[in-house]
Amino acid sequence: MHLGDKNSKFFHSVVKVKTARNHISSLIYDTGTRVSNMEVLKDMAPEYHKKLFNHSGYWNVFTKLVVKKRLTLDAAAWLERDVSANEIQKALFDMNSEKAPGPDGYNALFFQKNWRVIGTEVTTSIQSFFNSGKPLKAVDHTFVTLVPETSSASSLSDFRPISCCNVLYKIITNLLSNRLKAVIDDLNSYNQSAFIQGG
Repeated sequence: MHLGDKNSKFFHSVVKVKTARNHISSLIYDTGTRVSNMEVLKDMAPEYHKKLFNHSGYWNVFTKLVVKKRLTLDAAAWLERDVSANEIQKALFDMNSEKAPGPDGYNALFFQKNWRVIGTEVTTSIQSFFNSGKPLKAVDHTFVTLVPETSSASSLSDFRPISCCNVLYKIITNLLSNRLKAVIDDLNSYNQSAFIQGG
């Protein structure tokens, strides 16, 4: 129990209501028909998102862009340097400790609280990933969860997909993000700063 929640009838009622609200029992298909067969529903989501994110028919402006700014050789070498144990630890402890856990069931808080025990093994795994360029097979899994954007979500367009990755992958992402933050100002023009912190 968390923050004083008691194992009461009320507590179980709240859990049941939340579970029922998060369960997708049926969806309206593109054709307008309602589908409640679970096997068909499982196929609908990947199919919908493949169509949504398929850019093959879009006009691609990037082939005509002229790159005006490039990294210096020193900055490129700094980005490609070996990953240190301190850098990995900082990337972990910068993370929000109570975000949703990944497929393995662990969130960042577990890794932060037990760093003295598991830190060396985590560091070795992440450094091995950067040295080999091969994904970490044991933790190469992600859950994709559909989060309803409205209280009466009835079709896939009413849901927002989020991915729940394992903490090791989140550490790698955070580490890369921390490195890019240090050089991004040298690459962007003033009018490209919309998504940069403090920009």
